[in-house]
Amino acid sequence: YRFHDGLSMLYYLRGLEINTPALERRDSYRQAEKAAIEVVKRAPAQPEAWQRIATVRALLRDEPQAVIGAGRMSVYTGRTLSTLLVPRVGVGIRYLEHMDPETRSMLRDQLLLAADQNTRALVAELRRSDPGMNKTRALIAASHSTVFAELEARVAQAR
Repeated sequence: YRFHDGLSMLYYLRGLEINTPALERRDSYRQAEKAAIEVVKRAPAQPEAWQRIATVRALLRDEPQAVIGAGRMSVYTGRTLSTLLVPRVGVGIRYLEHMDPETRSMLRDQLLLAADQNTRALVAELRRSDPGMNKTRALIAASHSTVFAELEARVAQAR
């Protein structure tokens, strides 16, 4: 599975590369997704590969449930992996209105863990993915008002 994981990452990075012609980016992302799917077929407990699938599907504007399903698997296979907390929030927050209560709870957990472990990166991500803090408010304001107030203040300060 490691070969396919490396291949997936190479295709993903090729898609991100500014010098990759626009017509080739979509194909690079699809190849990254295909290789990552091969990874999780061979070794399902690979949270990075699951997150790469979710990220690629979000970049390519796939169906919300396809993005959300891969994101859930990333959490299931590595809930506290610190390097994935902020990316999971960044992808997940965009799909909040498509999530069932259990998935919202999972995203809330990831956001709170990210706020605790890497607030600066989380604030930067929220500025990009939820600049008005409306989705973050819907997700945590009622249950974690202090955390929300701190994040909202930091996002406002960073503008």
